[in-house]
Amino acid sequence: MKRGKKILAFLLIITMLLPFVMNIPAEAAGKSKQLDALFTHDTHSHLNSFSTIVDGEQKEVGGFAKLKTLIDERKKENPDTLILDGGDFSMGTLIQTVYDTEAAELRMLGYLGCDVSTFGNHEFDYRSKGLVDMLTAAKNSGETLPSLVVCNVDWDSMEKNGLSEGQKHPNINLLGKREPSIYGSVTFEDYLAELRKRYADLEIDYFQSNIEGEMIDCIQQVGFEVDGIILNAGAYTHTSIALQDAIRSVTSPVIEVHISNVHSRESFRHVSMIACACKGVICGFGLNSYRLALEALLGNK
Repeated sequence: MKRGKKILAFLLIITMLLPFVMNIPAEAAGKSKQLDALFTHDTHSHLNSFSTIVDGEQKEVGGFAKLKTLIDERKKENPDTLILDGGDFSMGTLIQTVYDTEAAELRMLGYLGCDVSTFGNHEFDYRSKGLVDMLTAAKNSGETLPSLVVCNVDWDSMEKNGLSEGQKHPNINLLGKREPSIYGSVTFEDYLAELRKRYADLEIDYFQSNIEGEMIDCIQQVGFEVDGIILNAGAYTHTSIALQDAIRSVTSPVIEVHISNVHSRESFRHVSMIACACKGVICGFGLNSYRLALEALLGNK
């Protein structure tokens, strides 16, 4: 007889890098000059600054206004400065959710003086049609926009086939292969089977997506009926106020988990936008972080 407890486990692993500056010596016609390249990426719709805890202190961080100031200062020092963006400028705050077809992020990159950008995976979150709508809105705005470089995109096939299995399950299929020193050598499928066998009297459902909106939809759909949600939001942990709002809106307890010890890694991983809405946080125990979260939910009953 099953105990009737139903647990939903999420797994999303996304890497996010930090901005950096390159100094590139350039020579032409016997003359040498300094060419600076300022590089940003994974800004994820964070047009405005936001308040968060950094090293135990409440601080106001981020925002395009600060970026604009820094870029202008650098260009004043050296007019021969290129502003490059590596994509994933979309998804991450309510700006994308509310203004999804108005290209606010791309137009703001133009405001920054960005010379060249490209598409990250999150520019495709609304499929090819959504991306086309965004690009059309940006063009119709008449504003200065960055040049875009892109290759290996088959628009027709993308529209016809929708999401591939690889797009539905980014990096999960690489567990056991991807950075085993951090994420371990066991595949998630094997671990999930072991978990279900160990807790045979529980109904453990599993949902995974690299699309923020789909994660929010799932939380809203099940968050009033399941006994608990185990959520690994990957890099969305550090960016998504929308996920925080979704967690606060449901009645099921949510536990944030991470396979690695995020506090022993890069500083940007030390900040969680969702922890304040969760019942607790478990990290650093490999895939067993999921088991520990499950035990915590069972102990809460």
